[in-house]
Amino acid sequence: MHYLNSAISVMKQSLFILALFIGIQACTPKTEVIEDNSQIDETEFKSTELNPIEDIQPGNIRSGIIYMKSTKPIHGSDVERTIYFDEYGTKRRVETTTVIYAKGERVSTTQVIIDVDGYSYSYNPEKKTGYRTKTNRNLNPTQIDFSKIDANTMQQFGIQKQGTEIIAGKLCTVYTISYDAMNFNGVYSIWNNLPLREISKTLDFGYEYVATKVEENVSVNNLWFQIPSEIDFQESSGVQMQ
Repeated sequence: MHYLNSAISVMKQSLFILALFIGIQACTPKTEVIEDNSQIDETEFKSTELNPIEDIQPGNIRSGIIYMKSTKPIHGSDVERTIYFDEYGTKRRVETTTVIYAKGERVSTTQVIIDVDGYSYSYNPEKKTGYRTKTNRNLNPTQIDFSKIDANTMQQFGIQKQGTEIIAGKLCTVYTISYDAMNFNGVYSIWNNLPLREISKTLDFGYEYVATKVEENVSVNNLWFQIPSEIDFQESSGVQMQ
């Protein structure tokens, strides 16, 4: 489905940008689905009633499950995403389910991504083929720590701390990104380095996910991170930032 592939592409670009400025920071010495071409609607963003800026100290979330959903239908479909992680995010499984109602029938499609041991495995459980891509070992795709970014990098990538808001009962710090070089705009509500709300937009596609429930430091079945032997994974060139 074209729109699902587009959504996945935007997610990859979002994480690529996050990895990029995190990488710059590491090397620098210390000194709602949106489908138009406009900037993020500031009035809509302000309607979340952000609290004044304050520092929220990150905790240690070793494992967890995050349940997310699209805030608006994506091309007439509902999209839900469940993220399972362990070992502080170094093991991750993302299940994205798209549900379409056509002629009174419910049609669902599920895409699974497993990040483990330096590789990302992407596949549809109903099919026998998938893709394996080498990942950036310096990027933990589950956790985002804006506090490690210096002022110069924040300015270069148009990153601003906007305040706080409550998502799924968790007090989050809200950051915005406006990176013109890649025509990218984003909003991230972060709790304990975990994004609980994401708005990402490029020139041709955008999405918004918000967490509805967070289970922290729970027992996570290791089978969720095992690569299915019945899937024929093809090698995908390049370094994936998924």
